[in-house]
Amino acid sequence: MAAIPGVARVTPQFFAQTLSEACCDVSATRLIGFDPGSDWLTRSWVKNLPGGTLGPDQVLLGSGVTGVNGKTVTILGKQFQVAAVLDPTATSLDNSIMMPIDTARSVAKTSPYPQLFWGKWGDPQVLFKGQKVSELSDDAKSQLRNRSFGFVFQNPQLIGSLSVLDNVLVPALLARKRGLEPKAEKLLKDLGLKNRLSYLPYQLSIGQKRRVAVARALLLDPVVVFADEPTNDLDPERAAWIGEYLMELPKAGGALILATHDVRPTGKAGRVVQIVEGEVSDLPIGELKAG
Repeated sequence: MAAIPGVARVTPQFFAQTLSEACCDVSATRLIGFDPGSDWLTRSWVKNLPGGTLGPDQVLLGSGVTGVNGKTVTILGKQFQVAAVLDPTATSLDNSIMMPIDTARSVAKTSPYPQLFWGKWGDPQVLFKGQKVSELSDDAKSQLRNRSFGFVFQNPQLIGSLSVLDNVLVPALLARKRGLEPKAEKLLKDLGLKNRLSYLPYQLSIGQKRRVAVARALLLDPVVVFADEPTNDLDPERAAWIGEYLMELPKAGGALILATHDVRPTGKAGRVVQIVEGEVSDLPIGELKAG
């Protein structure tokens, strides 16, 4: 899908298209399909619906959607019940109509716009590097995660019986890639651990363990690095150092998704999203509120 002209991006849980003139304000309103069971953006609203889920004939309306009267709405020729109107989020969700993703795909196929390329390309799929993820075996999905994504967990998840160097080399072992010892050593050196290569995890401080986890996440040059509270429990100086190091990663061509309560690294972020008591909002860079 991402290779089709006019498609800006493809994400695992979302499918979106601009609505036709049959509904609402065509200049601002989009139809979004999502997975009510796993999507974190709308979870706080969905869990309060009867039954705790969104039915196939129900929709959620963004607070800014216009042209809808009463409890029903017709979208591309099909009538839906309005389950709820969402609280304002200051994001594009305010101008969206949301429904279960399978329903959105089915309804949108009646629109002449996607039919122009669906006839050639097939139904929307979750794609990564041209692969249909849903068709991959469990082993293939594991290889995809290992080779394309890096993970820095809150708990460093180091293997206690392995040295620092061998912990960093675990992704290479799983990917059956040899000759990466020099690269692992360089990463550890860059992270200030050149004198800890043979140490076991119990001999390290929490900050040192976090740096080992960062080196492990970067070993295979992942496309995306996910970092969950990487500066948590660290002293201010070490937390600032790791935050700065991680925020430099996108300059090498990858992407960093950082979940944190530490506002300092966000000044270099390309996008900042704040979640407070279930409410999601985009913030100007450098304006994330502590807590």
